[in-house]
Amino acid sequence: MAKKISKIVSLSDLLTNIGNGKDSISGLELIVRCLDKTLPIVKTSYGKTIQEAINLSTDELVIKSIEKCGNRGMLCSYVPISDETRIYYYRYFPLSFEVELLDPASKDFKSIMKKYQDIKFNNMDVFLHYEGMIGSDPEIFVTDENDNLIPAFHFLPDKHNPLHSPGGDNDEVSFSAFGGHGGTAMYWDGFQAEFATNPNTCLGFHINSIAAGLHGIYIAAKKKCPTAKLSLQNVFDIPDEVMDASSDEYVNFGCMPSLNIYGLRADKPPARSVPFRSAGGHIHFGIGKTTEREATPLVKSLDAICGVMCVSLFAEFDNPKRRILYGLPGEFRLPPHGLEYRPLSNAWLSHPLITNMVFDLARKSLVFGKNGFLPRWNATEKETLDTIIQCDVEQAHAIMDRNKDIIFSILKSSYSSAENEEIDMLFRAFKDGIRSVVSNPTDLISNWGINGGWFRHRGDSADPCVSKLFKQRKNNADYKM
Repeated sequence: MAKKISKIVSLSDLLTNIGNGKDSISGLELIVRCLDKTLPIVKTSYGKTIQEAINLSTDELVIKSIEKCGNRGMLCSYVPISDETRIYYYRYFPLSFEVELLDPASKDFKSIMKKYQDIKFNNMDVFLHYEGMIGSDPEIFVTDENDNLIPAFHFLPDKHNPLHSPGGDNDEVSFSAFGGHGGTAMYWDGFQAEFATNPNTCLGFHINSIAAGLHGIYIAAKKKCPTAKLSLQNVFDIPDEVMDASSDEYVNFGCMPSLNIYGLRADKPPARSVPFRSAGGHIHFGIGKTTEREATPLVKSLDAICGVMCVSLFAEFDNPKRRILYGLPGEFRLPPHGLEYRPLSNAWLSHPLITNMVFDLARKSLVFGKNGFLPRWNATEKETLDTIIQCDVEQAHAIMDRNKDIIFSILKSSYSSAENEEIDMLFRAFKDGIRSVVSNPTDLISNWGINGGWFRHRGDSADPCVSKLFKQRKNNADYKM
């Protein structure tokens, strides 16, 4: 019996149909069967050969991108569904090259998709590329020299009339210090301070924006209290006399609720009856408009990998009491730009290196879920929830150990030039905690160069990031930032 052909189309027509008039389109996963496996020789207009005649190794391909290149034809990236060790190819195809688009309901489609999923998983470091902006809106407490809380509403205005961090467009003095990534809003969010950041596709530039925000909070607090300090403590008990002296607008909890993938809900009693407040470190992913259905595998993957590994990394600094009210696993929001992941505390503010580690891991965890890999992660949903809710470091370590190979591939996808010994060192840093790679995690003033010494992102090994840690550890196994 002849195989059912759902649609035959040339690559040129395919680009026209799905490209909306564009000459190129990427981010595809088109499963096709080629009607011809032969690709011709391709030369430049000057006669230089840029592609020899080729016979494709298989007629079953997953096309990842298509670009029209004039008389050279179509430059396509594709993955052959075969046993070859090299998985990504860029080849020129004739404009008239025809492919069969397989019916998603057919056995052939499902068989090829299964093979493709296996190829992706076995070459995860290649397939976990994150496309989109990254952002955040961290909260932080400020104290005096005796570690007594200074309520943020004593030195910051509300969200509707915020101050702005240094380094904005109108701040000529600080503009260059933060590469133009400052100038974001700073305001009180109850007893804790909060600041916005400038999202960016470059994590280094985003970290510049975080640095500007911390500088701004510190400067504002010092004007109120010359001995003010930034605190890494993410849960503070509020003394009765302070609570009683504070008006309802400062005491009340925020009114915008989180969504929760698992349907978990924190019981929020009257605000004045809760004698503590907590600070979160929410991460924003600029992936475009996202539905709850689309968010489900992303948030679950973020919990299973990033959430659990941060329980280990933040072991000394996370307080499980925070999750009585906020930071439950599965917490998220769907802003217009994409997804806000809300379970993490602000412990990643301890040092730019830790911010770098956590945000790189978060981006890859999201793409891990988007690729449908989560069923291959060896941990039950209950284990994930219990680990995060209880800040169970021992169970986090057990989950990490049984998924070590997968974690290695995830980390390798972020640091592709790193040697295996360096990836192992980074894995151990997540297990051993912040203090294993940062000398003084609570000294945010020094760690973020607030009194001088902040150097904006330059994209070299001098940046206070993972690349610098790798370089320094080669010469000194005990080196810490």
